[in-house]
Amino acid sequence: MDDDALKASIEGRYSVLPRWVWVGFYDYGWVNGSDEPIFNGKTAHSIGTGLRWQTTPSKPLHIGVDVAFTEDDTVFFIQLGESF
Repeated sequence: MDDDALKASIEGRYSVLPRWVWVGFYDYGWVNGSDEPIFNGKTAHSIGTGLRWQTTPSKPLHIGVDVAFTEDDTVFFIQLGESF
């Protein structure tokens, strides 16, 4: 197998206003682009924060903006819905 990734995440949410949620998260994982086992690959981790807005009071559809920091980069995300 090649080009593998395995990731674990933890996320905390706190309601700041009706329909507005602050999010903090930490991700850790392994990436490998060779035939070696995944755990022989490079480790990667990030920490970040974001803000979610629930589009309607009755349905859990969120629009969110996140910023994540790694050792090498800063990344911004815009999302619609949830990843899980």
